[in-house]
Amino acid sequence: MKESNEQLSGKNSVNRQSLADEIYQLLYQRIMSGEYEPGDWLRQGRISEELNVSHIPVREAMTRLESAGLLARIPYRGMRVPEYNREQILDAYAARLILDVILARLAARQIGEAELTRLRNLLEETRAMSSREDIPRQRQLNKRLHIAIAESAHSPLLAKLYQLVSNQFPDWLVYERLIKRGTSFPSIFQHDFGEHQALVDAISSHDPDAAERRAVEHLRSIGQEMAVMLDMEGQIISKAYLQAVSSINAKSLGLLG
Repeated sequence: MKESNEQLSGKNSVNRQSLADEIYQLLYQRIMSGEYEPGDWLRQGRISEELNVSHIPVREAMTRLESAGLLARIPYRGMRVPEYNREQILDAYAARLILDVILARLAARQIGEAELTRLRNLLEETRAMSSREDIPRQRQLNKRLHIAIAESAHSPLLAKLYQLVSNQFPDWLVYERLIKRGTSFPSIFQHDFGEHQALVDAISSHDPDAAERRAVEHLRSIGQEMAVMLDMEGQIISKAYLQAVSSINAKSLGLLG
């Protein structure tokens, strides 16, 4: 594959660990873009042959993806992109609600100008998204934006936890269902852009309360889409939402300001 060879250019001059890092990033991007779909098997030998590398760095990269929750190891069969049931999706949704509130508040307090510029640049890249062909790129940018917000909270442990939780939150299902329903992509992307812009604006104003409200509104919107997507009764999503929000009142803890 031409793209893969270009992304791994210069592999003869890098050590094995650097090569494993490059392969990890390549496979990560393929999963995030939807090139590898839930249920797809990733065969170590096939990837090694495609990239013209030994099995060792591929195995290291795949093990890291497993630790990040992006691959599932099936005994005696190999690794594949995970498939999630309703309970797992609701669990990840509740966890994201809790973390998004905490991280939005912390980011509003801690974020610096360089980090704000990073958020605005990522947001701007999504402004022109309008077609089905933009979905892989939009998914990657959406992921990068939320991770950038998490990192702007200046809590490495929370940021790492957030990545683990978000990796197990199958937002791709929302897009898949919207495609099947024939929903207008410009309206989908404009809606996402508007919610993200409101969240970034609240963080940039250093207003923790506003940032929390925008984070909750954004996750509530995702929850409503999930209810339709999974043919769930709205009450089920609402229950998960209320349980998550009531489980932590960030401001009343006196920790987040």
